[in-house]
Amino acid sequence: MTKPQSGTWSTAKNVGEGDVLKVPRPKEGEGLTDVHLATLTVNPPTAYNVLRDFVDLEEGDWVVQNGANSAVGQAVIQVAAARGIKTLNFVRNRDNLSELVKWLEGLGATKVLTYDDLSDKSVRDKIKEWTRGKGIKLGLNCVGGKETSLMARLMGKDAHLVSYGAMSKQPLSFPTSLFIFQNLTSHGFWQARWYQANSREKRQELVNALIDLAREGKLKAPESEILTLEADKSDAAIEKEVREIVKKVSAGRYGKKVLLSIETHESQHGS
Repeated sequence: MTKPQSGTWSTAKNVGEGDVLKVPRPKEGEGLTDVHLATLTVNPPTAYNVLRDFVDLEEGDWVVQNGANSAVGQAVIQVAAARGIKTLNFVRNRDNLSELVKWLEGLGATKVLTYDDLSDKSVRDKIKEWTRGKGIKLGLNCVGGKETSLMARLMGKDAHLVSYGAMSKQPLSFPTSLFIFQNLTSHGFWQARWYQANSREKRQELVNALIDLAREGKLKAPESEILTLEADKSDAAIEKEVREIVKKVSAGRYGKKVLLSIETHESQHGS
């Protein structure tokens, strides 16, 4: 499904031909999984497009992003790594930071820092060493607020900052000097709008590119909790299970994912 607000619970549904894209059935032994396909039209396409549509990035270029441990952030790391693009990634400080850093580096992250590091001048000097003085052309924001303002200062001249989320629910505020002297350009990106603006052929090309990355092992599926709903249970019982899992997601931090699947019997309708 590529059309937003398509519904989350239905046994059968009529949809427009242009509102769906064809995906292959996963085969045993290949990198493509059901979780890939369940999340394929939301987070990975956002990552793929923000890395492609705003700046002509070349191998060896740097991208800086916040929310690097989000589903989109993880996809950005992997898609960038597949293209030879280096990533400077910022995450919230936490007790298990070393584990998170190791995980993101395993996905292909070049460097991982915390938002606390954004105010440290010595860290800025380190970043200049890492990039060998090469200006960072692209910044990706899903947080907003002060952290994004500080992150923008790390970017080079004629850079582009793309915002696709606002997890902190705080507005963006930048010094005028970034626009006058650095010629910073700020954009907003919404994947649903991209689907509306592009042809079905373009949408299918995007999905095919992501499927190829997954099959090659260059794009891992996001960590997901899989809830199996059996069709022989009553609607009330299934509703209770769904409500419980939604409560768990609502109580969590960013990046929580759930895949709902339905087991059906031959004598029953299902999907």
